[in-house]
Amino acid sequence: MENSITKRQVADKLATLGLAEPNYVHIEINEGNLFLKGYVQSWMDRDNIEDLARSIPGIQSIVNDLEIRTIPHAD
Repeated sequence: MENSITKRQVADKLATLGLAEPNYVHIEINEGNLFLKGYVQSWMDRDNIEDLARSIPGIQSIVNDLEIRTIPHAD
């Protein structure tokens, strides 16, 4: 099966959430299976990312391994 959804498409969708540090979320896609790894600042961010990802056509399943951590801000 060909990947009909790209990492860029998922990243663009996630950018609409306005996360404080989107670079801490790593995306991998394999045959419609989305793997999320990295760090977010709250359970709400984690849940919002997963909910948004479920709304993307072509995503068949999601493995959400995002961890909740305090993310340092660059000053």
